[in-house]
Amino acid sequence: MAEIETKKIGETRKGDNLAFLEGEVVEVETPREWGDGKQLQQTMIGDKTGFAKFTLFDERVGMFEVGDTVRFTGCWIGEFKGQITVNLTKKKGSDVVVIKKGDGTSKLKYTPQSEVKGNNTSTFDPRLSARQTAVQVAGRIHQGTSVGIKELLEFAEDLEAWLMRP
Repeated sequence: MAEIETKKIGETRKGDNLAFLEGEVVEVETPREWGDGKQLQQTMIGDKTGFAKFTLFDERVGMFEVGDTVRFTGCWIGEFKGQITVNLTKKKGSDVVVIKKGDGTSKLKYTPQSEVKGNNTSTFDPRLSARQTAVQVAGRIHQGTSVGIKELLEFAEDLEAWLMRP
């Protein structure tokens, strides 16, 4: 029997359609209402290569806890405000399940947006992996969008620090 390959979060690209994607839940926000009494809950999943946002709606709200390992089946990768997102399709078999319950803590180093310090003028999210940030920079250059020298220097410093980490 062939081993099922799963793509790493940091290897994903906007528009990818994936059979499988696994990650650890690193953040679960408080549920909130939207629309006509419906609920949603933002979550962040990650692995050693990066992080991605996933939104739980209605009956799925509350299904994840920090530290849970989850598997997405039949998902596609999007991007919203520079953040990679994981999305389910309406096709049969598209789903997300908890494959291993966590203990309420994450083994991955992740800083929630609410705790990100520093000047808010930077357009790059310090929680992204160096690869995800490089994709953002390359995308802006390709689209002809202005990327300032300050942002490029900041990116270079972040990349150097990321490459030197243990």
